[in-house]
Amino acid sequence: MITFFLDTNRINARKNCPFMNVLEDIALRGKCELLMPRVAWGEAKIGKNQKRKEKTWSYFYIGLERTKSQKYWYKEVESIIFPSGARTQNEVNDIWILVTAREMNYSLVTNDGASKTQEGGMLGYRIALNKMGINVLRDYEAVEKVLEIIDP
Repeated sequence: MITFFLDTNRINARKNCPFMNVLEDIALRGKCELLMPRVAWGEAKIGKNQKRKEKTWSYFYIGLERTKSQKYWYKEVESIIFPSGARTQNEVNDIWILVTAREMNYSLVTNDGASKTQEGGMLGYRIALNKMGINVLRDYEAVEKVLEIIDP
């Protein structure tokens, strides 16, 4: 079974993301697993959006102990997505989310970057991240990937 990590921005509390609806349905049928990195889970459960908080609690999360090796990968990821260094807690969180995905060898489903308003972000640097063993996908790409496996 394939497992995906979900980024904070893929919490589909209002069911407005059609491809996340499909991915969640596939997971409910036991054909894939949707988990969250602990840092993304922590981000998603804060704030005023009660539906998002409730939806977040429906996911299991995996966290890291931040070993010497993981701190090495933190610096490597930071040099790619924030060459001048992470400046905010959100940027630090993004790096740890990517490092966790790498450590667990799970594809990260996100909507972070590669857009007109945000050229970089996780998706904008996914080619470089992929060379480091971090697979970053949009939700529709995750659906395509899991459908290839369950219905070739």
